[in-house]
Amino acid sequence: MREPGGPIGEDDLQAYVDGRVAPSRLAFVEEFVRANPALESRLAAYRSHRDQLALRLRHRADAPIPARLRIAAIAANRNRRHRALIGRLAAACLVFTIGAGSGWLANSVSGSWSSPAPQSQTSAPDQVAALAVAAHRLFVSDPVHPVEVGAERSAYLADWISKRLNHSLPVPDLSAYGFRLIGGRILPGGEDAAAQIMYEDEQHQRLTIYIKTGETGTSRPEFIARAGVSTFVWRDDGCGYAIAGKFDRTKLGKVTDAAFEQMEAAEDSKS
Repeated sequence: MREPGGPIGEDDLQAYVDGRVAPSRLAFVEEFVRANPALESRLAAYRSHRDQLALRLRHRADAPIPARLRIAAIAANRNRRHRALIGRLAAACLVFTIGAGSGWLANSVSGSWSSPAPQSQTSAPDQVAALAVAAHRLFVSDPVHPVEVGAERSAYLADWISKRLNHSLPVPDLSAYGFRLIGGRILPGGEDAAAQIMYEDEQHQRLTIYIKTGETGTSRPEFIARAGVSTFVWRDDGCGYAIAGKFDRTKLGKVTDAAFEQMEAAEDSKS
């Protein structure tokens, strides 16, 4: 019988542990778990993690609602902000009127307007690097659940990421450089979708590939270091890519070249 909504994935197992599986998929998830006894230790770890979190946060759930979060206080605060906003708008209109008059007078005297200095904007590579480093630092240190889909389902992982990002993407093989695949996960990327693929070397040092949709242009890999994490960032075919890890630039550059070439080859094969 075919599973509604696609194959059983890591997100289904998490929902199963938390009792959040959709009724239409529950029977299929239960059958999958029964057919895979090896999953029991992983599910037990998930349950233990969930229970530990619940225990640590129980004091917050039992605490009374702070006064600042009660309905009456929220309404009063909203009214104060509304009155303050009206005051600021009135002041802004007055300033604009005075400024416009002064500008007209200055223009009539000098015959030209002073052009405001352009505001600095974060470049697209910097934005992708910042998101990649934040995701890298958040998940590489997680010993229990660093990825959603593990390396044992690598074929499914590539298909899953491609469908979630609506973009055909391979999972690069970095074993020639001493990195084994751990797995991957889906992430938010601002207003767009993103994914992270994680690898580990023999010293248990982890490396991640971050992929974000919604990017424009094409570029070669560019080195950017942020918060103690080295990254190589590039853009191609509507996506931004970043390889991140606490490695020296030379080593990370060789791995980046390998991943970049594999992704370029996969893109060429679609043409």
